[in-house]
Amino acid sequence: MFYLFSKLILIIKIIKNIIINNFSKYPNYVIQFERKLEKKFSSNFVLSFSNGTQAFEAALLSLGLEKGSKILLSKLSFSSTCITILKNGYIPIYLDFNNNLETKINEKDLYEAGAIIVTFIYGYTNDVKNIEYLKKNFPKIKIIADCSHAHGAKFKKRDVVNFADISFMSLQGAKAISAGEGGVIFTNSINHFHRMIKLCHPSRKINSEKTLSYSVPGFSKLTKSRIHPVGALIANHDLEFLEEKNKLLKEKLNLIYKNLENTKQIYLPKTDIDDTGGYHYGFPFFITGNKEIITNYTKIKFKKYNYLKYENYLEFIDPNQFKKFQLADNELVLSKSQSNDLRDDLFLFDLDWIKKMNKNILEKEITSFKKFIEKNDL
Repeated sequence: MFYLFSKLILIIKIIKNIIINNFSKYPNYVIQFERKLEKKFSSNFVLSFSNGTQAFEAALLSLGLEKGSKILLSKLSFSSTCITILKNGYIPIYLDFNNNLETKINEKDLYEAGAIIVTFIYGYTNDVKNIEYLKKNFPKIKIIADCSHAHGAKFKKRDVVNFADISFMSLQGAKAISAGEGGVIFTNSINHFHRMIKLCHPSRKINSEKTLSYSVPGFSKLTKSRIHPVGALIANHDLEFLEEKNKLLKEKLNLIYKNLENTKQIYLPKTDIDDTGGYHYGFPFFITGNKEIITNYTKIKFKKYNYLKYENYLEFIDPNQFKKFQLADNELVLSKSQSNDLRDDLFLFDLDWIKKMNKNILEKEITSFKKFIEKNDL
């Protein structure tokens, strides 16, 4: 009931600001949203964007890397991350991962890398251990963390956005904090923060202890990409309920692990569930048995891992080849066939289905699923 009441208050706020024409540039409630994120996630600086891709591009360019620099990233990364690297003239180096969703980093790659993109996919934070290793042993490598699936996730009680040099989140409609479309960056570096403002936020002014003003109208070095103020209002509402939503989903994830963790033919990534949060698309698991029999089980909704295998295509390896993308029937023409790897065994318990399920009913369905697997002796 309180959630519905808060939705009504949100609608009233949106209508009010539309009526008084307070929905352009940087109205106070946009700045207040950023300040609220700083406090919530214990970050020194937060900057909002029109979407997560723009947030990542600003973060990447703020590092000041030379064209042709090598950027390491997991094969589990989202397509816009790879494309942003390529279109800015950098060379992506795709890294393998294990069945705990941890990126495998080869030391030989690190000696030539300018930066690494760490992705906390599906809300799992295991790769924080990689960040800690890199900071200790390769401090010159810049680290950007994609936290788009990990809103509110923590690692040993520390917000996951605070481990990298810059972290970013998509606030797209399916994310835990949603602006419809939007994005944010988190950083503890005032230099990165200033550079990103120069790149994407023309005429930005901050009336606080972080006073900063670029007064050239309409000028930005990259492209104007500030968040739509109404989107900030919507995202601010989601932010207020983030902990409550994460708590409920952790309880359901714990329930799944309790019943399936040691089931043959199913592998659940090892993680501390208390560190997870945000989530997107589903809860991941690997099928080590017969995929067809398991995924045809009708009482549980599954989804298949659905990103491209970018490293198999010349256009996703070489920036010059990327510029030669051709369109045919509105689809990208790519150069290589797919290869088999762990991604072919990666499936997810559908997140929308899990959200709708009562915990008691969910436990019954998961228990029934386990019996089905054992009965079929896969």
